[in-house]
Amino acid sequence: MSKNVLFVTWDGPQVNYLESLFAPIFERLESYGYQFHVIQFTWADSSQLSRSRKACEDRGIPYRSVRILRWPSISIGSVLSVLCSKNIILRSIKDWNIDILMPRATLPAWAVERANRNLRLPVVFDSDGLPVDEKVEFEGLKVSGLAHRMLRDIEFRALHYSQAIMVRSSDAASILKERAGASFEPTKFFVVGNGRDSTLFAPCNDGGDVNLKKSIGLDAHAPTVAYVGSLGGKYRFDQVLEFFNRLRILQADLQLLVVTPSPDLAIKALSNASQNDAERCVVVSVFGNEVPQYLSFVDLGLMFIEPSYSMRAVAPVKLGEYLLCGLPVVATVKNIGDSADVLSPDFGFPLFDVGEQSLQAASEWFVSLLSSGNLPGARKEARKAGVKYFSMEAVIDGYVRSLDCVLPRGIE
Repeated sequence: MSKNVLFVTWDGPQVNYLESLFAPIFERLESYGYQFHVIQFTWADSSQLSRSRKACEDRGIPYRSVRILRWPSISIGSVLSVLCSKNIILRSIKDWNIDILMPRATLPAWAVERANRNLRLPVVFDSDGLPVDEKVEFEGLKVSGLAHRMLRDIEFRALHYSQAIMVRSSDAASILKERAGASFEPTKFFVVGNGRDSTLFAPCNDGGDVNLKKSIGLDAHAPTVAYVGSLGGKYRFDQVLEFFNRLRILQADLQLLVVTPSPDLAIKALSNASQNDAERCVVVSVFGNEVPQYLSFVDLGLMFIEPSYSMRAVAPVKLGEYLLCGLPVVATVKNIGDSADVLSPDFGFPLFDVGEQSLQAASEWFVSLLSSGNLPGARKEARKAGVKYFSMEAVIDGYVRSLDCVLPRGIE
């Protein structure tokens, strides 16, 4: 008999992780005896809610949403949203006969803690990086403030009441173990990556969708580099544009494709770029399952993330998407999870800094790939690494081991 898992997540309208990342993984986990159910805290509009619901229910995953209040302030509204969520969580636990609770990140962990106080169901805490530290580094949360102290206390309690803890990197496990205290049991940690469907995110061996390439205003015959994902904060699109400018000095016909849920931010940033560079850039916003089609005609994927303490605990989704689609990659890797262990000179150029010498070396590396005829070989090696580290098959084991740890299959 399947065990019922309640996944509780907190998502802004600018991300589609539930649809594109988690729902496909949860669908696959059904064959391992785990039936997932979702409660999503969000302030997305009705059309986005409908997409999330459909993405789940099309995969047989029951879905409910909780509206995140944004008044009288964002922080107070968030607290009120959690405080008002107890009944819907308890009702969902009863309606769906839940066996295991899986909160993703800090505020869902608090909501689950409040609802589970008397039930004492087993909990798998998906820490999803170091979200409190991210708020300090990129969103202006003050370390001396009440909100920071409250969030860190929630995180501490979640580490202790959970029977298993999912992390995205080995550094994340070390950091959280230290925070939890000297007597904390390290076997509770499971490093679980961000997996994609390797049949959807896959190379196109015939040059990609040339008609699509032309339809969005790109030169069908010119080499193309791509940036996929969110903009702002830890995502350094300014460095993407700086690197693109450097690349075009060596390869004048190069063009940049930007695939982002925040096209307005990209267009604003491009308005400050040189006219020649801006004219060689195209910005699109598409659904997650359409991304592989747009990467089919791309020659290089770019990932520039601000190195920081919190970024030591992440597993960038875009890196996996690039590699699974067979794209060589130029990426910042210092303090970016375990990214440095993934890239190889055969298909990637790891940037340990973004100084002039490093960017120049990366530019020359990619242009050499184009001119030497080694690009097809690099694509094959990129795909191999993508399957090894970022395919669904590569991450499912971590989910299964963490879930089996708290409630082994076959135990009633």
